[in-house]
Order: sequence, then structure tokens, then C-alpha cells
Amino acid sequence: MTNPDSEKRSLLPLPALAGSVPDRPGVGASSNYYGAAADFLSEMDRVFIAPNQFIERLQRLEAGQHFWVAQVGFGAGLTFLQVCALWQTLVVPRFARKDLPQLRYLSFEPRPLTHSQLKKAHQSLVNSRVDSPVNPPLNVEWTDWMARLQADYPLRLPGWHQCDWADLGVSLQVFWGEVLAGLRELETPMNVWLLDGLAPAGHSTETGAETGSETHGSALFQPALFQTMARLSHAGSTFSVCPATGEMDPVLAQAGFAVRTQAGLDDRHQMRCGKMRHPRAEACLTPWFAPAPVVKQRQSGLSALVVGGGLAGATTARALAEAGLEVTVLEAQEAPAQAASGNLGGTLHPLVTADWNRRSQFYTLGLAATHRWLQPWLADPVTGVQGELAGSVQLAVSDALSARFDKALSAVPLPEALAKPLDTKQASAQLGTQTGVAGMWFPQGGWVSPPTVVQHCLTHPNIRVVCNAPVSDWGKNDQAWWVETAQGRFVADHVILATGALEKTGHARLRLPIRPAKGQVTHLPASAVSGVLSAPVNHKGYSIQASWPQAPDVAAVCGATFEGDDPGQALTAVAHQKNLEAVTSALPHWLTASCVGNQPEPAHLSGRLAYRPTTPDHLPVVGPVPDWEVFDRTYATQAPGQRPRQYPDMPYQAGLWVNNGHGSRGLMSVFLAADLLAAQITQRPWPMPTPVAHWLHPARFAIRAWQKGQGSFKGRTKYSIMPDE
Repeated sequence: MTNPDSEKRSLLPLPALAGSVPDRPGVGASSNYYGAAADFLSEMDRVFIAPNQFIERLQRLEAGQHFWVAQVGFGAGLTFLQVCALWQTLVVPRFARKDLPQLRYLSFEPRPLTHSQLKKAHQSLVNSRVDSPVNPPLNVEWTDWMARLQADYPLRLPGWHQCDWADLGVSLQVFWGEVLAGLRELETPMNVWLLDGLAPAGHSTETGAETGSETHGSALFQPALFQTMARLSHAGSTFSVCPATGEMDPVLAQAGFAVRTQAGLDDRHQMRCGKMRHPRAEACLTPWFAPAPVVKQRQSGLSALVVGGGLAGATTARALAEAGLEVTVLEAQEAPAQAASGNLGGTLHPLVTADWNRRSQFYTLGLAATHRWLQPWLADPVTGVQGELAGSVQLAVSDALSARFDKALSAVPLPEALAKPLDTKQASAQLGTQTGVAGMWFPQGGWVSPPTVVQHCLTHPNIRVVCNAPVSDWGKNDQAWWVETAQGRFVADHVILATGALEKTGHARLRLPIRPAKGQVTHLPASAVSGVLSAPVNHKGYSIQASWPQAPDVAAVCGATFEGDDPGQALTAVAHQKNLEAVTSALPHWLTASCVGNQPEPAHLSGRLAYRPTTPDHLPVVGPVPDWEVFDRTYATQAPGQRPRQYPDMPYQAGLWVNNGHGSRGLMSVFLAADLLAAQITQRPWPMPTPVAHWLHPARFAIRAWQKGQGSFKGRTKYSIMPDE
């Protein structure tokens, strides 16, 4: 694996900011565009805030109402900061937190700034206000939101990212990459459209020429952009485009917008604003992924039954309990975490792919959720949660993996906050033991003890755990769902099935293509290891050296084998040998000679055997369960390929949910999955962009089968960030 130089690893650098002139909305600074004495905030109010009646509309918001804003061109996020400052002033003080309306701000940017460029742009604006003889300094709302955005600014990786500030009712979703590719995945109508810096072919603005950004060139000035806006607009939707020319007027009008012309940011530029005049009949392109219906709350409050006490079930129970539901966990075994979630330790790290595909994007979001959940617990010894999220190493033990790392570093490339390449010497130093393999350092990686996470999740006072309760049947009466178990019948408003790998009857009933993948982990005593492994490492398997109070005789774990759906339930010497061979090929000096030289027998080496639930596309299955009988009578009888409005919304078994298929990457997916289910069940904002939730939908496999032969269901969405000119 090669180690690119630092210049090559600098992702799409933008020109340096010009002195202390503030950044304009969405792009780099331009002294030619504003002039040193211009009041930037007043200009922003005039071209974006006032034409869209932000103040009046925010003042009219009611409890729980959602307000959607889409911006083409994020830049330094200054327009976003202005909207958030207004939101905090005009909306937040009027509501209790449980009734707070929700600001959903989406932005699309082909050339995102680096974190340092973002901070420099913000500081430039602060300085310009401090030094100004006429313009007052930024108010506290502005500076507070600057700090929030700088702290949570997404990594510059292609695709979808999300930042949530739930205490203020604000969510930011950004799409780094080709703007139309991101917009085409949306299905929610916007209240406001902000298009920053568009120009028709041959009419690039001076600012566009300075930045070289597609946001200011001809690439975005095309009917497809305005047609997509029209699809995602309703009768109350408004827009602003600045700067703009008269050539836009007929294109906007043809898309259905009423257009007004106003003065732009200076005498040389105009803007266009207006509203939707002729709303489209359809915004939804995928009715088969329509949200599930709301379950009416009983007088006693919402309740839930979670079937399965592993990581998926325990995290779901915890998220629902914290949302205020009364939760009962039904575990088939004598105690929770008896399957793969019972392994002493598991590693976690980003999934690096050459094209930063859907899996990479999802697991990046999932890793952030894992940190949100676990960092407070790991810092508090009272929780009993064991692990460390201080980084991990992945060794490029195959030519294919080495080539993938190289391509990702050059094609994406990867920010060092996420991944840093290591040569063999650096990898050896990072691990504290010699290796002959290059690799990658993941600062956000680490290891966690799954059973300790499960145990702590289930300590919430709103959770009751019932063990020795295998499920024989489930169904719904007029008022609630029921689940029949060996411990009796249980009733609740919602049922979440998190049954893991081996519940074949349930999988068939749910139409889940879950395949159990057998894996054996080897436990090593202190006499088997030489020295200290300084960081958890992934090779052909994984290795962790730590101290487990619940297993004092175990000094390290390595594994796990991947044995398909082998039904055997006993530990085998062959599997132990495979684990040891994987370790010694990557870390030849970490194990002692006595351990390496002997053929291990189960009597001499302990371990665990479990089955991981895997799916064909290697993503979990999370969401509402379709009503398959109604689906068979509707979708299955209609030919695919018609206009979306020809198909009904996906029918659901309201109140029935699934959380399964997390495979070997469960530590990077179960927390985000739990957050998503809790949001869907309680009708709260989702913790991920809607397109990402669709990738996990329980109906996706049936829909793909239905559409087979009618073109690719996945499509050819472009997630790449635009290259330099």
C-alpha cells in the first residue's frame, strides 16, 4: 500500500480567503463582490431572508411543525447560521422542548470547505464586524451557532451527512457531491429554496471565476435543477436565486414558478425570487418506501415489546425507554447477550471503500452514533461499559484490501481525521509489536465489550426484561399487538423484532433474507501473548488485548472465523487454528512461541461460538414491516416501470418493526438503528437523511425482486465530490 504525500491528500483546496472580508453566502470570500464597507448581514437579509419571508413564517410556526429549507451551495454555512440565529430568537423561546417545531436544513455542495477553511471564514466575518466603524459585532446567537457548526462540521467525504441539535430543534443535512445527484434522492417538499451564486453558461460571475466552484458556473444552470425544485415544492414554497440573469426567467416559469426581479448584491448583479405557482402532483418517487402510519396512543401511554436481548434489541429498548415508552424485552435464553452480542470484545472502524458507496456512508453515520452513545458511558465507571474509542489499526493483509485503500486515498480521498495511511514501520509503532504489513490508522476506531453495553442499556427504569421467553407467535387485535411466549402472552402498542440470526421461522414470515454466518472467537491467556498490543487491530480477523473483570483468565481475544451457515454448535480446534494463523501472519511476534508451536485443542483454549445475521447487501434491515398480503395484491400484480403515482404507498402492519441483519459490524450500526426506530415510532425527526433510511428498509429486497429486469434499482447515483478545475 502506498503512502500519498500530504499535498495529494489535501481534498479539493479552495483559494485562500481575501484578507478580512467576510465569506459570502455559500462560497469563498470576494472583496470585489462586496467591498470592504458592505454590511454582509444586511445584504444576506435582503437577498435571502426577506424575499422568503423567513421572519413572518417562523413567527407563525405551531407546536411540532416542521420547516424545511434547501440550499444549493453551503460554503462556510453563513446562510445556515443566519437562519439558525433567527430560529433561536423567534421560535425556540415560544415552546417547551417537547412541543418545539423542527428546522430541517438541507444543503448541497460539490466542493466543501475544509474544517480549517470553515473556521477561517468564520473568523474573517467576526473580525470584519469587530473592526467596522458602522456595523455592530455579531450577536450571541450567531457566535453560538458558529461554535456548534465548527464542532460538528461533517468530514469531507462524498454523500450524505447529518448534524443534530435536538435541544434547539435543528437538523442539518448536507450532501457533499454532485448537487443534482443529491436532490434527486429527496422526496420531501421544501418550504424555502436558496440558490446561491448560479450563473448561466458564458456568464460566470467574478466570484465564480475566483472560486472555480461549480456552484457559480454553468453546470448547475439547467432545466433539470429547476424541474427537481418544482417536484419538491408545494403551493407555499418560495425561492431566491442570487446572482441571476434574465435567462433564468423562462426556465423557472416553465418549471412552475412565479418570478420577480430585484436588485442583487451590487449594481452589476440581479437576483430572482418568487414562489411556486403550479405545484406538481407528485414529489414522491418511491411510494414503496413511504413512512409507516402513526399508531394511536392509548391513555396509558405508548408501550413496546422488544423481542431479542442482544445488541440490536437492547439498544432499541434503551432508545425507546429514553423516549418515554414502557418497554418489555423478551429474551429466549436464560439471560440477554447470549449470541454474538456476548463476545468479550469487538472492534469498530470506518468502512473504507474506493468509491465511498452506500455502505461506507451508512457506517460513517453509524460510527458517529456509536460515539454519541458510548463516550459518556465509557467515561463513567459506574455504567460498567468496557472499551476504548481511542483509535484502531486495520492492516492491508491482502492485495485487494491494499488496492482499495490506495484508491480511496487518491479518489475520495480520506481526511486524516477519519483515516491515516501507515507504512509497516508506522504500523508496528502504533501497535507496539512488529508487523510486516502496511495499513490504516482510524482515530475514531476502538473496541467495545458488547455484553457490558447490553447490560447497561437494560438498566433503564422504563425497561423490564423477561428471560426464558422464546416467542411462538405474534399478532394484532383491535387495540394492540400481542406476543405469545413460554412465559405467557404480552401486549403492547408496538412490537420490535430483533431476533438475530437463527430465528428462521420468523425470518420467513417477515420475508427477511437473513443468512446466519458462524464465527468462533479464541480466548488467549496471558501466557499466550508476548508484550502488549497497544491498539485493537483488524487483519484477516481481529485481535484485542485488554482486561476483562468478568473473564480474568483472558488476556486477549482474536477471531472471528467466518464459516457460513455451518450448523455445528461446538468449539473446534480447526477454528482456533485459523484464528491463530490469522494473527501470526499479521503479527508474527505477538504470540509466544509455545502458543504458535502447539496445535490448540478446545480443552486448552477457550472461546465463544455465535452466529451473526447477514444480508445480501451487507446493510442491516431496520424499519416498519410491510403488510405482505396487501403487497402481494397490489405491487405484485402491477408491472414495474410506471410513474410513481400509479402505485399505492407501501402497506404496513402498523406497529410492527424489525431490527436485524447487523452482521459483523453491529457495533457501528445498532446505535443508529435504535435511534432511527425510536424516531419513527415516536414521530420525531429521523437521525439520518431519508435516502439513507431507505437503504435499510425491510421492503427493499422485495422491491428489487419486483423491479428485476426493469433497470437497476440502486441507480447510478454519483457521490463524488467535484474535482478541481
